[in-house]
Amino acid sequence: MSLSRRHDDSRMALLYLIARELDQTLDLDQILRRVLIATVRVAGATDGSFFVFDDHEQLEKSLFVHGSKIIDVEKEVVHRLLKKGLAGWVKTHRQATLIADVSRDERWYTDAANPDLLLHQSAIAVPLLSGPKVLGVLTITHENPNYFDADDMALLSAVAEQAAIAIANARRYQAEQRRREMFATLNDLFRRMNAAETPEQLFALILDRLPRLLACQQRALFLLQEGEFVCVAARGIDNLAELQNLPVKFYKDDFALPLVREHTPCRTADLSAQNTWFKDVVHPAARHWLGVPLMAGDALVGILSVAHNRRQPYTEEDEYILETLASQAAIAIKTTTLLNRLQETQRRYTRLFEGSSDLLLILTPEGVIADANRKACQVFRRPKDVLVGSHLALVDPHLKEEFNAQRAELSLGREITTDLTIRDSYGREVVLEVTAKQTVIDGQPAIQWAGRDVTARQELTRLRRDFINMIVHDLRGPMGTLLGTVQMLSIILEDITDEPLKSEAQGLMEIANRSGQYLKDLIDSVLDLSRLEQGEAPLSRMTISLHDLLSEVEEQTRPQAEMKDLHIEFRLPEGERTIEVDRSMIRRVLVNLVDNAIKYTPTGGHIVVEGIFDDHTLTMSVTDDGPGIEKEKQRILFNKFTRATADASIQGVGLGLAFCKMAVEAHGGKIWLESKVGVGSRFSFTIPCDASSRESDQ
Repeated sequence: MSLSRRHDDSRMALLYLIARELDQTLDLDQILRRVLIATVRVAGATDGSFFVFDDHEQLEKSLFVHGSKIIDVEKEVVHRLLKKGLAGWVKTHRQATLIADVSRDERWYTDAANPDLLLHQSAIAVPLLSGPKVLGVLTITHENPNYFDADDMALLSAVAEQAAIAIANARRYQAEQRRREMFATLNDLFRRMNAAETPEQLFALILDRLPRLLACQQRALFLLQEGEFVCVAARGIDNLAELQNLPVKFYKDDFALPLVREHTPCRTADLSAQNTWFKDVVHPAARHWLGVPLMAGDALVGILSVAHNRRQPYTEEDEYILETLASQAAIAIKTTTLLNRLQETQRRYTRLFEGSSDLLLILTPEGVIADANRKACQVFRRPKDVLVGSHLALVDPHLKEEFNAQRAELSLGREITTDLTIRDSYGREVVLEVTAKQTVIDGQPAIQWAGRDVTARQELTRLRRDFINMIVHDLRGPMGTLLGTVQMLSIILEDITDEPLKSEAQGLMEIANRSGQYLKDLIDSVLDLSRLEQGEAPLSRMTISLHDLLSEVEEQTRPQAEMKDLHIEFRLPEGERTIEVDRSMIRRVLVNLVDNAIKYTPTGGHIVVEGIFDDHTLTMSVTDDGPGIEKEKQRILFNKFTRATADASIQGVGLGLAFCKMAVEAHGGKIWLESKVGVGSRFSFTIPCDASSRESDQ
């Protein structure tokens, strides 16, 4: 067999070997090493090299062999070969070349500092092309000149063509692998994000895992809070302490404004050249920057930004990866923030619920205790696990009765307050003031009972009432005796013949009689007020003349009015009219109302007392032109111990109007006030009564 034939066979074997190797692996490093060693051996070359470029035609990796051994070449030499040598020329011109004698070709790079470069005398270099891109340059050299011919160049071109296909396939495979790894990383990150318990944990998780997805030496997370973007977390930033919680102030023509206005990503290959706020917060060396909006539905939640100072800028794929992360991160941030707020609200509610000084029960609509606070356990003297789940009837039958009685009003949305007397687990009586209302707990209808143990307060009230009743009752006897004595002295005065002395003594007796009657009325009113509150004051109804009743009132109050130079007018209905009432109570009601008008009406004022009959209803009113009463005080004026003014010069303890209200209501009537500041006041009451009219004797 001829030498030429054997040469052809070895070349065919080389191409077959390369094709087989390329089919067996997609590992780019293995492809380059095997192809380069086989090519050098079959071509009979001394040395060979592979330069491989990335998508941006920047050097990605280089490989050098001497015979069948991989050798190391300094990076500086590699870059010079690409800049000044044959490989750089082939890359730039995108065409293969054969140099028979390198000493005669200026494209061959020589360096006296690297004598190995001087050993080569002939060379072939071919580009690895994939469409418009140069994927690499394959070069073989020999130490003798004129060693290679056109057949060697054709062989190297065929090898380069297959190597280009293999590199493209390997890159597609690597890209697919990276994509799968990226999605696996994203899925794992999404799972971890959904498990984050606090916003701070979520922020740290996002920023710490970001470098696994794309190059980022600096990264920051900004959230929209009350109309401003605030940095809530960052990594790789020198002034992080100052940046944290610092609001973002976008420049007027900030290049990153589309993030906020159009909700679109922004990226730049030279951040320092851009007019943007973001370059002020990243490292000065940061060059490439990418920012994407955090969108939860149509709502802008914040901004996620990354930056680095490496060679390769951010790509559309990087933008897609960060957008994918941001879309899930926005939802997770919103969900975690809301959940955190809800949990904090729940914790606050639990603290308030358990720490309340009031008894609190949460009941189902059927009356089962769904929750009970610490105070409830103390009042009922039962542990929480016993109370919760029990029906009210098992705690105390009175509770069940009250609960059933409340249902109708509670269903109308009303709030009910009542006093309950129950027995605890020791049989001790406990008085509870309970307020019940409908509510919703965890989305389910419920009833809340808020109560307090008023046993001690009620006992104190009872003791105070009994004490007052005892004192008042004991005062009534001596007061009656005193009034009787004054009246007897008035009779005895009739026998005095000295008229001036008699007149003066009678005046004093009248003052003593009025004062004594006033004091007796006050004592009776206090006693009756206590009885009326307990429903223990029976009315002594009798038929009386309205004219006679008002005459008594006028006789008791006119002297006091005249002392203040007040004009008091009693307007009586026409004809003799009678009413069936408790004479003493209604008289004291009228005396109290007139007495109040006298107290508060300034000197020279006018008071009108008027009675009007309407069928079987009597309406009495006392009108003055005093200072009037503010609306805020009008609502509480009929409460006990409440006065229209705090003026110490006006005597009274604030029981008179409370007695009037209870006395009128005990008669089945009602009492009210009409007043205007600066104009005066009118107190009116109505009482039903059996009355008949008698025509005056004509």
